[in-house]
Amino acid sequence: MSTQTEHYVDLMRGLEKRAKRNLRQHWRAYVLEGLVVCAVGAAAVIVPQIASFATDVFVGWLLVVVGVIGLVARLSSPFDDAAWLAVAFAVVSIALGAMLAFWPVQGVITLTMALTAYFIAHGLSMCAMAMSIRIDTGRWFWLLFSALVDFVLAALVVTQWPTSADWLLGLYVGINLIFGGLGLIFAALGAKASDS
Repeated sequence: MSTQTEHYVDLMRGLEKRAKRNLRQHWRAYVLEGLVVCAVGAAAVIVPQIASFATDVFVGWLLVVVGVIGLVARLSSPFDDAAWLAVAFAVVSIALGAMLAFWPVQGVITLTMALTAYFIAHGLSMCAMAMSIRIDTGRWFWLLFSALVDFVLAALVVTQWPTSADWLLGLYVGINLIFGGLGLIFAALGAKASDS
């Protein structure tokens, strides 16, 4: 094994140990976080159209703010050839954010597809977390189950596209939050049990 690979493996083992120690030491905070995430997810499932609209507007304003900050940062620093790319990216972020924030109906359709990519990425990260804690707790399965839910939701978005985009975004966000919260709760309780 090369020195660089060994360094990477050591780094990953160190991160894994710190994550496990943090989960054991702060299990109550993770349980509380999981409960709050579940409650927000339940609210989104109950009123998915409102959750879809709120998600779209929030992401829109977030992009506007990020774009404005990026634009101000680039325009206030020395200009070089590469600065034009950063300025262009900031302007595109502002324009896209404004479209999402001020025309949320069209934005919901776009975000529904973007959410599909999020579900896939979140599912992969939940799989990785489940595998890293499976030795320490028998409840790692819940994180793996959360990942499976993410993958199923992504598949449903693709198969239902675009007929139900106005409520699917909110419903899927809510379901994802509920299972993500449950995953946190069970992982934290499992870490607490393994510490006893």
